Amino acid sequence: MRKVIMDFPKQFAGGLDAAKDVRIIGDFNQLIFCGMGGSALPAEILKILRGFYEWPLAIKIHKGYGLPARISPKALVFAISYSGNTEETISSYEEAKKRNLPVIGIATGGKLTELCERDKTPLVKIPATGIQPRSALGFRLAATQGTS
Repeated sequence: MRKVIMDFPKQFAGGLDAAKDVRIIGDFNQLIFCGMGGSALPAEILKILRGFYEWPLAIKIHKGYGLPARISPKALVFAISYSGNTEETISSYEEAKKRNLPVIGIATGGKLTELCERDKTPLVKIPATGIQPRSALGFRLAATQGTS
């Protein structure tokens, strides 16, 4: 764990590097973050920062199946699963695709990566370092910021 903590700053560079080629164009007014546990933590941090910096985009965090019933038609969905196999996140991804909402996937691999590749959905494939998913916050947080 000491090494993970000491290497934490390097995760930000890794997340930004993984996201460098992911671009999505749109006039968004809301960000929907779909993820469980540590995968939702980047959204929690962004939501707090939004309050300090008065960012114009609304942020909604969804920790469950499907998507919230009430979301903007101008929403951008982030489907985040460290393993890529979290069933709630996969369900959210599939629902976003059904609703024709733009989606960005963030994962190390798994089914989410397969779905994004199949559907040609923008994907940030973060490094599978073998650390605990909750310890990989820097990768996921930087990946959300590296996309534009």
